[in-house]
Amino acid sequence: MNQPLTSGDTLPELTLTTVAHGQQHWPSGFEQPLNLVLFYRGHW
Repeated sequence: MNQPLTSGDTLPELTLTTVAHGQQHWPSGFEQPLNLVLFYRGHW
């Protein structure tokens, strides 16, 4: 079972598809050391 991230943990490598049908690679795709990520679930 995976453990949740806690303070000081490193973000694991992820590749997600953007709404513009591109891809974002995390964390290697971030250009700044501090970033804000917003997840929007849309309408259910």
